[in-house]
Amino acid sequence: MKRKTLYTLTLTMALLTSLLSGCQNLTRLYFFPESGYRLTPDQLNLAWQPVELKTRDNTTLKNWWLPAQPDPDTGEVLGTILFLHGNAENISTHIHSIAWLPRQGYNVFMLDYRGFGHSEGNPKLPEVFQDIDAAAIWLQTQESVRQKPLYLLGQSIGGALGATWISQTNHQDAFSAVVLDAPFASWPGMARYAMSRQWQTWPLLPGTYLVPAQWDAEQHIQKLKKPLLVIHSIEDEIIPTAQSRKLYDKSYTRKQWLEARGPHIATFGQRENRSSVLQFLQDHHL
Repeated sequence: MKRKTLYTLTLTMALLTSLLSGCQNLTRLYFFPESGYRLTPDQLNLAWQPVELKTRDNTTLKNWWLPAQPDPDTGEVLGTILFLHGNAENISTHIHSIAWLPRQGYNVFMLDYRGFGHSEGNPKLPEVFQDIDAAAIWLQTQESVRQKPLYLLGQSIGGALGATWISQTNHQDAFSAVVLDAPFASWPGMARYAMSRQWQTWPLLPGTYLVPAQWDAEQHIQKLKKPLLVIHSIEDEIIPTAQSRKLYDKSYTRKQWLEARGPHIATFGQRENRSSVLQFLQDHHL
């Protein structure tokens, strides 16, 4: 079964179940966590350390810190990246998106939201924003991180979460720039898009208007002051380009659009995309 069809069917069943049960927080239907790790960074020849965090509501999060592996001649660490992954599985499957960054001189903090991997709790909004808060606070307590630029990289749902979070958090000044790969602008908008793909789900379309919109990235991105790079593949079959473009157009900061090719969040499997991101980070290293 194609991934886009599986996503639509899963979202459909989750929405239907939520509506029938009278669920008050429909945002949880966007998250599809997996509890076990499929691999650990050492299997990709990456150094790593586990990092345990506590959120404001006392939820324990289990995350990974991947230290930079800088050039042996210069020994220079270029910066740190807070990585927010997509809506399914956990950090052990999304690691392939960022495994190349430590070798380019960047530390990477891989956050597993509540309910994902070995993290406690159940993922839903707005609680997940506490998870990003906890990661940002921890990073700012690390001397090695404070000495170099800090960046936010979000993919798919992580891009939507990251755009909303950084636009309204008091931690925005700690970051030098933001990279969003295949983000979406609106939670109910994405639900309507998924339901509209097959005639069998059309009867559920009215239910998408019950999905809260107050955390839509498009409502907050105007407050982003940091340089922004938005990436979207014109061949993405999960999130339409129009969603990312709408988010990009509503931002007022210094910004750059990168058109990619290939499947959803397969961006960094292509050398040219990696090079573009590295250049963007170097251009905004303050």
